[in-house]
Amino acid sequence: MGKTVLETFTIFPFSIVLALALGEAFKQAVAEHRPGATIGGDIQWDRLPALLTFLVLILPFYQGMNRYLLLTYGDVPASQHQYSAVALIIDGIAFMVEAAVFFAMSRNLANSRWRYFYLIVLFLLVVDTLWGFSALLHPHDATTPILQGWMILNAIFSLILVFLIWVGGWLADRTVAVAGTVAMIIRTIIDYRISWDFYFS
Repeated sequence: MGKTVLETFTIFPFSIVLALALGEAFKQAVAEHRPGATIGGDIQWDRLPALLTFLVLILPFYQGMNRYLLLTYGDVPASQHQYSAVALIIDGIAFMVEAAVFFAMSRNLANSRWRYFYLIVLFLLVVDTLWGFSALLHPHDATTPILQGWMILNAIFSLILVFLIWVGGWLADRTVAVAGTVAMIIRTIIDYRISWDFYFS
């Protein structure tokens, strides 16, 4: 049996960066133990809204990246890899950039940095949308509809984030942080609703 494209080329290096981002996010949300601290005293409570936002975004992004690569390249013979290699390299670069963005998010969880945090989230959605356009240039029956759904979802919630960042200057930091978290939870719920068969087929 011949090797597939995914076996011929490096596979899922972005997963390592995402794992580092996840570890860093928890490290930022939980301080080093202080002698005499009470139960829960080491938790940075002001960072929980951003941490929750981070978690509800990293799960579908990670799952979506893996499913997309497996469905698009998992059964492509290496003998046909010349065209697939270019597309795979573009996808790999895009996913590494998105993983790096998640790491940047993990370093900016404090409520006082909500504006910078949600600018990073906005950048993530824009990068993902641009990648979606590039992926549609080499369409695949199993992924084209889901790419279009992701791009529409990104566009809608990018506008919501722009509005939140714009009006956020008149609101308390915690209010804006919680509002952003609620928006991203809704985004993830809709994402799983429209992508359920793709994620779990």
